[in-house]
Amino acid sequence: MTVFCTYCSAKKKKASKPVPAVELYVSNRIDSTHQASKQVGLDFCILSGKYGLLDADDTIDTYDHLLVQEEIVAHAKIVANQIQQKNIKTIIFFHIPTSVDKYNKAYIDCIKLAADLSNTELSLVEITIPE
Repeated sequence: MTVFCTYCSAKKKKASKPVPAVELYVSNRIDSTHQASKQVGLDFCILSGKYGLLDADDTIDTYDHLLVQEEIVAHAKIVANQIQQKNIKTIIFFHIPTSVDKYNKAYIDCIKLAADLSNTELSLVEITIPE
């Protein structure tokens, strides 16, 4: 299976109960990547700093956690297991340039390591969609 994927966002809707991941995050990047995946008929995932690899319809609670460099190795191992469980063979990962969003470097490093650990093909796609 091939998936479109992007990382989570700091901006989230205030939800009193769990909601689908794609609805929780307030991000043009996430919305645009999700819509693009639908247009080409591919599944869509969000790389969360807390939950790992989420499907669009996975229900989650509101949270506040930024993935940091010290967590990458441990988090990548979790994500690699999730990739294997979901039978993902190729990930097309959309991200804002790190010169614009310095916080996404940890997410990019995490998905790279997770792809290596799970022997999954990874393509990084730099996009310029405003958050």
